[in-house]
Amino acid sequence: MEACSVSESREDKMGGKNGGKKKGKKKVKKDEEDEKPKEEISELDKAYYLNQIQSLETKVRRSTTRCQQLDDAERHARAQYDKLQQDKTDIIKFLKDRLTARGDEVEELRSRLAGLVKAKQAEKDHYEVCLIIVSLTIYCETGWCLGLGSSG
Repeated sequence: MEACSVSESREDKMGGKNGGKKKGKKKVKKDEEDEKPKEEISELDKAYYLNQIQSLETKVRRSTTRCQQLDDAERHARAQYDKLQQDKTDIIKFLKDRLTARGDEVEELRSRLAGLVKAKQAEKDHYEVCLIIVSLTIYCETGWCLGLGSSG
C-alpha cells in the first residue's frame, strides 16, 4: 500500500489545485513524478503484505483441498451411478429373459392342456361308444331288440 498524503487524494478528486481546470503543464508534472524514485515500502506495510500473502496462500491450499475432495466425491458418485445403471440393465435383461421363459412355459402348458382336453374328449367319446355297445348288447340279450321283452 503506497503512502499518499491527504492533499494529493483531495487534489485528484477535485481535478487538481485549480478546481478541475486542466492545463498542459499537468502532463509534464506527471512525467516528472514518474522519474522520481518510488518510495520504499515501510516495514509495517511489508509485514501487512506478507500476512495477506500467507492468508491468501492458506485460502488457496484450503480451496485446492476442497476442490480435490469434491472431485473425489464426484468420481465416487459417478462410479456408483454407473454401477447402479449396470445393475439396472442386468436386472431388466434378467426379468425380460424370465418373462420370455414364462411365456414359453405358458405356451407349452396351453398346448399340453389342449392335448389333454382332446385326449379326454376322445376317451369320453370312446366310453360313450362303449356304453352304447354295452347298452345295445344288454338290450338285445334281454330280447327287447326283438320285441320279446318280458312284458307279460
